[in-house]
Amino acid sequence: MSEGPPWNPYEVRQSPALRSTGEDDLRNLTIVATILLSMSMLTLTLYLGGIAFNLAMGVGFEPPPGFDQDNLVAFRMGQIGSIAIPLVCQLLAIFGSVAMIARKKSGLAWAGAIAGLFPFCGPCLGLSIPFAIWAMVLLQRSEVVAAFQANSSNG
Repeated sequence: MSEGPPWNPYEVRQSPALRSTGEDDLRNLTIVATILLSMSMLTLTLYLGGIAFNLAMGVGFEPPPGFDQDNLVAFRMGQIGSIAIPLVCQLLAIFGSVAMIARKKSGLAWAGAIAGLFPFCGPCLGLSIPFAIWAMVLLQRSEVVAAFQANSSNG
């Protein structure tokens, strides 16, 4: 028997050759932020195009036939919410991605990464989720935190 700690088959040991450096974390943050920015801008463009098409065609703004007029306020609030919430989410993801690339305003960068976790904030109803998780992991790294702090103290 050896004198070392007991062997654990579930223990994850990272090879020194696979450890990331601070430069890798910053480069990866730029990559993931660019991907999130591209997805969010594409989705926002498609979303606004759909709204413009519905406005031009007059589709979807009137209650269906036989609708109970007592529920008209709830119907209108649902319409406004279904437009406003994804729009705000897309804008938050865009501004958060720009903050990640610029390494400024870490709170906005976090908000953008969290916004990417919502399925309606990305194309294909959830394609942005792994990238948002990747961004959140990178935003916790000490080198990335230091880069944000250095940029915020410089102006």
